[in-house]
Amino acid sequence: MLRIGNSLDNREIEYFFSILKSEIFPNFEQTCKRFTFIEISKIKEFRNWYNYKKIR
Repeated sequence: MLRIGNSLDNREIEYFFSILKSEIFPNFEQTCKRFTFIEISKIKEFRNWYNYKKIR
């Protein structure tokens, strides 16, 4: 059971989003409300790379 406020319970997804925000969107906090189609497609490309092509 997940505990509220404990990121260690969900560390895999926390790690994924930290990589996503730092590598694809360096100014994520300023631009997250203005995503364009190109930026959304970058998210899809990153998701595919992370799930299928990344060296494990």
